[in-house]
Amino acid sequence: NAQRDTPKEVALTAKPSLILTDEQGKQQLAVSPDAIFFLQSSLNYVEVYFQSEDKLKKELIRNSLQKIEAQLSLDQFVRCHRSYIVNLKKVTQVSGNAQGYKLHLDKHELVVPVSRSKNKIILDQL
Repeated sequence: NAQRDTPKEVALTAKPSLILTDEQGKQQLAVSPDAIFFLQSSLNYVEVYFQSEDKLKKELIRNSLQKIEAQLSLDQFVRCHRSYIVNLKKVTQVSGNAQGYKLHLDKHELVVPVSRSKNKIILDQL
């Protein structure tokens, strides 16, 4: 398959790929939306955590989380914290209380925090 020869083309499935771009608008990552677990801001970068070939991988994209959020037009992605966007399809458990919920993600021991201001939005969607 010619698409697999592209270095940053990962976690492809039969579903159309989501293409995330950097601040210059250059393609950085083409990935199936269902492969993404969460995105985390890290200074001037966004770390994208996704599954590729049964392994958890992380890819850095130079962009703000707000601009990446605009590229994620699907309802399955929700901003749950000022530094995190989570894929609701990957959430398997919610722990904690109104002072601080934590979202546990499918297959991997990943935990994503929920800010108190986002509690109601996240719980309503789950």
